[in-house]
Amino acid sequence: MKSLEKALEDYTNLKINLIKSSQCIKSCNEESEIEEYQDLCISYATEIKELKKVVKDTYGINLCVCHQDCIEQD
Repeated sequence: MKSLEKALEDYTNLKINLIKSSQCIKSCNEESEIEEYQDLCISYATEIKELKKVVKDTYGINLCVCHQDCIEQD
């Protein structure tokens, strides 16, 4: 089991990588490059979702408190 501090660090790093990858899509010229970055973004988003669930189940902490609908869907 991950410590809460390590889980939060991993969560932050995943979000940073997702943002950077999504920004790379804007600068791509080739469709194949765009698809690669889109796949990478999907992978990061999936990992973020899984880590959010682990933190919620293990520590009872909701990492996303953007609005009530988000919390209720998890």
